[in-house]
Amino acid sequence: MTTEELLNLILDHRLRELHTALPGRVESYDASKQTCDVLPMLKKQTPNGQGGYTTEDLPVLPNVPVAFPRGGGFFMSFPLAKGDFVMLVFHERAIGAWRKKGEATAPGDLRMHSLAGAVAYPGLYPNDDALDDAHTANMVLGKDGSTAQIHLKTDGTVHLGGENGAQFAARASDVTTQLNTLKSAISGAAVVANDGGAALKANIIAALSGWPGSVAASKVKIT
Repeated sequence: MTTEELLNLILDHRLRELHTALPGRVESYDASKQTCDVLPMLKKQTPNGQGGYTTEDLPVLPNVPVAFPRGGGFFMSFPLAKGDFVMLVFHERAIGAWRKKGEATAPGDLRMHSLAGAVAYPGLYPNDDALDDAHTANMVLGKDGSTAQIHLKTDGTVHLGGENGAQFAARASDVTTQLNTLKSAISGAAVVANDGGAALKANIIAALSGWPGSVAASKVKIT
């Protein structure tokens, strides 16, 4: 064996233990801690000394932190279910000490790109599991294949209950104002005896001139 071949063998062996990113499948999820147990979906291959490879499963990785989008006090989260897929990213150094302290610190664990340094990013799925409701123009937040969706369109309108929410939502304060106007018109209308209610009707109609006004929101539509 030449020196070059020996070095390549050593490098290959080292790189087989260095992890960067892998798809994974959720086995369980702890919503209170936002961690999950994840099974890596690509198997480990090791040379068998005969020009081929032996294949073995990687272990389930316990208590992997889930990286939900978050910042400035805002966040987006959703429950992960058994069988959901994630992208596992393996940090350069172990992050356990940093997660406990939340400040710059020595990692303690000197392993690099190890399975123990995994973080799960939800969203990476096989080709056959592409989203049915991913939109070509709208930003969509909701449950795939259902009407439990919010669509933010390029014209600035927000559609609740799916893409085709057609009616502008009523504003509560405007509805209250219109109802109070009706109430006042009825309670304040003068009654003239023995006219068959003609005066009452006329007074109410006059009081409600231009009623009702619009109570519709300008940007939010509902189904």
